[in-house]
Amino acid sequence: MQEIRKNAREGVKVKLFAPPHQDIIQLVDEGIEVFLHPYMHAKSLLVDNQEGFIFTANLQEKGLKTGLEVGIRLAPEQVKDLMAIYGRWERTFPYKVKRSVPIQDLDTYYKLGSQNRLEPVKLILMGPKQTKRQKVQKVAELVRFFADINTSWDDKIKKRELELIAMVSPAPDKYKDMAPTDSFSILQEEKVVLISDIFRYDDIKKIKEWEAYDIYYAKKAPPSPENQEKKEAADVQEGSSTTSPSQN
Repeated sequence: MQEIRKNAREGVKVKLFAPPHQDIIQLVDEGIEVFLHPYMHAKSLLVDNQEGFIFTANLQEKGLKTGLEVGIRLAPEQVKDLMAIYGRWERTFPYKVKRSVPIQDLDTYYKLGSQNRLEPVKLILMGPKQTKRQKVQKVAELVRFFADINTSWDDKIKKRELELIAMVSPAPDKYKDMAPTDSFSILQEEKVVLISDIFRYDDIKKIKEWEAYDIYYAKKAPPSPENQEKKEAADVQEGSSTTSPSQN
């Protein structure tokens, strides 16, 4: 069995048909395709669709080395029969072990319970909303807070809603005249980042390079008169360009 596992790790395609058992299920981590049937008891081996064997030994040290077991090598026509049997098993075995499956694609999955029995787990469409709050004083704390969204989830829930609330202190009065005119502004000399009321999740990656800076909230400043005049002029020009000529 160790040799089979080694071959699977090296990229050899291996399929295993077996009854449910924890040791067998873990073989999927070696790259082995595992098909389960609760009444499976046959022992056989097919190599490269060229050689076939049937035997009485389990694929365990006791069965292969110390037990009194028998086995035979199959003739070419019998190898074809074993290939056909394996193909039918692959199509009809009720369970296939998967390393991971998107939970949205499932309605039910199975867990190995007591006495190696597969027990169904019915999934819940939507779980309760969870909220996490954290006070942040540095840009680095804000970045980590939204990067680390791990929380305890019930594995029966298909969809979950998580609300993350970062609590940022208002900017001190000395920054009153430095309020951002956009979603954020960087005060290099003060080593401060000011975020405004239009700051959004996508803006977090834009301020990541200033992780060592303090972070405060400041209400978005109105545009300067000069910028306001430019904006109004652009609006007028855009309106003129989109007005259809009157028809006589």
